Amino acid sequence: MTYTLSELFDLVQQPLPYPGGFSGRGVVISAGGPFLPCAYIAVRSLRHFGCTLPVQIWHLGSAELPSAIVPAFEQWGVTFVDSFEVCKQWPVRRLGGWENKPYAIMHSPFEEVLLIDADNMVLQDPTSLFDSPLYRTNGSLFWSDFIPEGDPFWAIRPGAWKLLSLSPEVGAEIESGQLLIDKRRCWKPLAITMHMNENAEFFYKECSHGDKDTFTLSWRLAGVASGLAPFRPRLTCDPVRLHFDEAGVPLFQHSRKWGFPAGNNPSIESFLLEAECFEWLRELERDLETSSPRSL
Repeated sequence: MTYTLSELFDLVQQPLPYPGGFSGRGVVISAGGPFLPCAYIAVRSLRHFGCTLPVQIWHLGSAELPSAIVPAFEQWGVTFVDSFEVCKQWPVRRLGGWENKPYAIMHSPFEEVLLIDADNMVLQDPTSLFDSPLYRTNGSLFWSDFIPEGDPFWAIRPGAWKLLSLSPEVGAEIESGQLLIDKRRCWKPLAITMHMNENAEFFYKECSHGDKDTFTLSWRLAGVASGLAPFRPRLTCDPVRLHFDEAGVPLFQHSRKWGFPAGNNPSIESFLLEAECFEWLRELERDLETSSPRSL
C-alpha cells in the first residue's frame, strides 16, 4: 500500500483528545533478545542510584524473552510486556524496534513516562526530572542531539520541513535515547508520532532516521511546545555520549552495547561506572547459569 501524506494531515486536524485510563509515573524500556544484557544494566543503574519508579520492559514476542532471564529482572521491580499481545487489543500497522518505543509509551499504564533506550544508563536518580521546571511547564522533556555537520544521515531529512509544511529549523534534532512525556498533556503529538512510526517505510525515508525526530516533527505539527534540556550531548568515545540535566550534571550515558560473556566486552577508560557495569553483567550471568545453563 502506498502511503499518502494526506493521512497525516487529516490526523493533525483531528482533536485527538486524551483518552484517560493511565496513572502514575514509570520508566519504559523497549528491549528484547540481544538487548537484554544492556537493559539489565540500565535497570541496575536506576536502582543503584535509588530510583524506585516502576519499570516496564516492552519486547516483541516470546522469542525475544527467554523465560530463564525473567526472574533476574523481576527481583529489581521490572515487569515485562509483550507488545504483540498488546496489539491484539490496540492494533498497529507496523511494529519493529524503533516503532515499539512510541507504542510502549502510549500503551503503558503510566500517565507520565520516562523512556530510556536499552543501551542507555543513568548516572543519577532521574526521578527529579518529573518535577523539573522545563518538564512541568511543557509536559515533555527532550534532549538535543549533536548538530549534524556535513553528513545528513542522523539529521532531519533536508526536505522534511517543506514536505510537512513546517518552518525549517537548524539544529532541531533530538536524541530519543531518553525522553519524558506527560501523556495527558501531550496525547495529540504522541498520537501523531505513533502514526509516523507505524508508517515507517515512508517517514524513516523522507523525514527522520528511525523514530528519533518523529517526536520533533510531531510536536511541531501539533503546535505543542516541548521542553528541551539546555545542554547538547558530549561524546566521550565513539559511540558513547553523555546527556546532562538542567544544571549541566551528567545524567545519562548512552549507546554502549553489552553482551555475554561479560569478559568479552572491551574496557573503555572514559566510561563512567564501568566497574559496576561489569559486575552487574556478571551478576546476570550467574543468575542465568543457576536457573538455566543453556540460557547464555
